[in-house]
Amino acid sequence: MTDTAARTNLRYGRMAAAVTLAAAALALTMATGCPPTPPPETVADPAAFMKEHGLPGKVALIQFGRIGGRLSQQGLEAMAQIMASGGLTDLACLGVEMVADAKTLEEYFGPIPPMFPVVPDPDGSVARGFGVRAYPTTVLVDPRGQVRYTGPFPSESQLYDWYDALVAEKAEPVEDPPIGLWSDEATRLLANTRLPNRKGETALLGDFVRPGGMLAVFVDTQCPFAGEAVGEVTKVIEGLAGHNVATVLVNVGDPADAVRAFYARKAPGVPVLYDTTTATEKAWHVDEVPKACYFTGDGVMVYRGKALWDNVAAAAEESLGLAPNAIRFEVKGTEFG
Repeated sequence: MTDTAARTNLRYGRMAAAVTLAAAALALTMATGCPPTPPPETVADPAAFMKEHGLPGKVALIQFGRIGGRLSQQGLEAMAQIMASGGLTDLACLGVEMVADAKTLEEYFGPIPPMFPVVPDPDGSVARGFGVRAYPTTVLVDPRGQVRYTGPFPSESQLYDWYDALVAEKAEPVEDPPIGLWSDEATRLLANTRLPNRKGETALLGDFVRPGGMLAVFVDTQCPFAGEAVGEVTKVIEGLAGHNVATVLVNVGDPADAVRAFYARKAPGVPVLYDTTTATEKAWHVDEVPKACYFTGDGVMVYRGKALWDNVAAAAEESLGLAPNAIRFEVKGTEFG
């Protein structure tokens, strides 16, 4: 990150990204994309952690991340922008980083720390207490201390909608309904989404996950932006080459003959599954296409959002324990859909 880019980030809530990553910190945080696995007794109590940081009674947005990871950094910057805007007055933001101690955080952020707390989780006990299985993962907790969402960092519109809904809740529901598509639910869907391929053979989406992970892009044959994403997939494959990461297109809502004709012309070079109904679209909360989802080799969803390939690269880097910008694509993707 350049000095100019760092100063740009400072405009949003005094968030300071490091100009140059210290070699020791980089080696420490790039070792793995998943929380450490010490003995099972080291699991923090979420209620005690919330109380320690003054979060009860508030809607809390907590990101579990790794210093040096681009996707984790994006989450911290997004929280800084939220805090600076002042639009969500009762929202508390907190970062939890997989580092040895607070001194490491101080050295990373430098003289201008974030305007919200960022705390260390050296043994991963806090992450496990909240059910976090991969980095980065975002957790949204309601004012009563109940976790209502666990998954990739939500979009701004999602976060505002979820915040309004949680603040408006007057009485305790009998069961705290989840918000959005949880990472655990996405893992379950991987094991249960069976769709035909272009040959008419039924395939299980989860079977495509490789040890390095999987990118699933939800598209259709009608949206021009989805068509743009399909056309760029061959370049995405090239960028993921050598990392044992699969790429799959999931076409939703189109007739079978339209699907076969469309992909015969496009020849994306990756498996294509399709659903002629809206069932997959609804189950996966696909509110627009193209929608990109990146999964770790364990089937944990760490990115869900627009088909912006740099974001996909950042997710792959963190899940594979690679240095920032280790994966690059010649194409940019689209922020539209």
